[in-house]
Amino acid sequence: MRVGIVGAGNISQFHLEALSRVHNAQISGIVDLNDKQATDRASQYDIPFRGKNLNELIERGVDVIHILTPPSTHAELACQSLEAGCHVIVEKPMATSVEDCERMLSVAKSNNRYLTVNHSLLYDPFIQKTLNAVKKGAIGKIVSFDYFRSSDYPPFPAGQLPPQYRDGGYPFRDIGIHGLYLMEAFLGPIKNAQSKHWKMGGDPYLFADEWRCDVECTDGSGQLWLSWNHRPLENRIIVHGTHGRITADLFSLKVSCDKKLPGPEIASRVINPLKEAAATMVTIPWNVGRFLTGRIRRFHGVQAFVEDFYLRLEAGEAPLVKPEDARRVVDWNERIATPVDLAKSDALAKLGKKRNANVLVTGGTGFIGSRLVQELLAKGEKIRLLSRQIPKANLTENENIEFVIGDLGTPNVAREAMQGIDTVYHLGAGMSGAPLDFQRSTIDGTKNIIEAAVDENVKNFIYISSQSVLHATSDKAGPVDENWPLEPEPEKRGAYTQTKLEAERLIKTAVADKGLPAVILRPGQVFGEGAPLLTGAVGRKLGPCLLVFGDGKTVLPLIYVGDLVDAIQAAGQANITNGAVMHVTDTKSEIDQNDFITKIFSETQSPKVIHIPMFLVNALGACMEFTLKLLGREVSIRYRIQSSLGRLHGPCEPIEKLWKPTTGVEAGIARVLAHDQKNQR
Repeated sequence: MRVGIVGAGNISQFHLEALSRVHNAQISGIVDLNDKQATDRASQYDIPFRGKNLNELIERGVDVIHILTPPSTHAELACQSLEAGCHVIVEKPMATSVEDCERMLSVAKSNNRYLTVNHSLLYDPFIQKTLNAVKKGAIGKIVSFDYFRSSDYPPFPAGQLPPQYRDGGYPFRDIGIHGLYLMEAFLGPIKNAQSKHWKMGGDPYLFADEWRCDVECTDGSGQLWLSWNHRPLENRIIVHGTHGRITADLFSLKVSCDKKLPGPEIASRVINPLKEAAATMVTIPWNVGRFLTGRIRRFHGVQAFVEDFYLRLEAGEAPLVKPEDARRVVDWNERIATPVDLAKSDALAKLGKKRNANVLVTGGTGFIGSRLVQELLAKGEKIRLLSRQIPKANLTENENIEFVIGDLGTPNVAREAMQGIDTVYHLGAGMSGAPLDFQRSTIDGTKNIIEAAVDENVKNFIYISSQSVLHATSDKAGPVDENWPLEPEPEKRGAYTQTKLEAERLIKTAVADKGLPAVILRPGQVFGEGAPLLTGAVGRKLGPCLLVFGDGKTVLPLIYVGDLVDAIQAAGQANITNGAVMHVTDTKSEIDQNDFITKIFSETQSPKVIHIPMFLVNALGACMEFTLKLLGREVSIRYRIQSSLGRLHGPCEPIEKLWKPTTGVEAGIARVLAHDQKNQR
């Protein structure tokens, strides 16, 4: 069988790994709109042909085509493949509408070709073990089936947002469908489903990141529970029966069964946990061994599904996953997901009004940015907010604010946000995640904002950097001011410092080469309401103890968030256009770590402070670095710790010509403590 692959994304590698073990399959080619992805995958698996469209595969005379593209493309590609006389494997979901599913079914039937959908968890060894036990009556008659899944999406590069972030209902289409077809496997066809969704914010790009769905089937009922916030990640089913319960944990590689035992109920309560504990001690190491030796594979269900399809094809048998069943699952999948698509579209439409703003804020929903937005609005400014997510109602209802929803890393989003703008407050940056997240948000985002600002001829560009770009461990004498050396080894400090340094370089270059009218502010250690007072630069809580590295006498470069926001506005009003750099800390404050700890903890709440000598910190850091190196990771733990304790407190003469703190560190700490105490009631 000559095989063609359409789509060279992540899932393609598992289809290709399975195909490499199928004796009657020969991979003829792979196509993808992203030429680099197709080229890389073709090179990885020694595929003789790579291209950009399905027709190129069909012209090569393939017999089977795997459709591994976004769901909205499935129907068109599958029908074209079937009409060309090819059997088709399509990734889940089968399509994004019942009408498309029926069209695919009709074309498959009229061309006498097999069509199947990758419902991969039906082939997962732990799901299969559970299904077999249930069919044998191990827990009596099924009462309910529950599916628990927490997830996250991988980092993505700059450019257009990936599919999972475009439609509001995509996460359920992507992950919830597993729960729906498993529900049918255990309880029969779905009769009814009711769902609810909301947003907690674990993934800022998702419209909804929590989903609950109550499902009624012909032979019982159950619940789907999806989360992009719950950690550690979970992928688990629980099947309740009249005589027991089976739990299959797909991430921990185990299946456990609690049964109703003869005798008093107390016996079951005692014996079942003991049995489960003993079984866990044996089965998890055993299954880890099976995984390490290749008997259980990554995405095992996907690979087993592919292999089974070709075995059945060779034997002239229909695939296990019938398209009629997949169509029924799509029906319920869309009944749940489509209303969320519409809800997101409606929410975006309400934000689409333009009110002639002349001030743009990026990063305006963050800790500092949200305070800046509040102050600008309080002064009657008309502002535009570029945000990754739809803001809360208190902002959307304000007549003086308008929104552009999108990612800094998308060039056309930056251009849209910049239209008609005079002043830019650029606070948007990567704060957490993978290196690719920092690259996209901080470097690519700053490039896009600079280009748009230059094209729009903005009058003021205020960039908020960080003192993390400074060489904190330098032995240079003198004050730590704007002429202090920059970090010479940013790769040792991590992605935040690396990308902030590069963003500063981009802005300075744009000032020199393109006339960008910019000023760069480098705040110190910012604190305020809504953020923890205790940070790693001060100490680290460990139970009832607070560990402080060194003697605790490092003077902290503190700045209260309200004072910082005043400084940012002062810089914006000063019309500084030469790329000047200004440090922003409260120079009147000379509070060290020990003083800060005393101030933020009351006598009744004060933890036991333990100072760890630096020689011991460095020794432990060296041990951790060695261990991580054995695991293939290079992390400069000692350098990061030493940098966090470096001397950064110093004068701020340039900004102090424009601004003076009005709250101060002492009063700021008191405000934060009062705020925290009020919110704990």
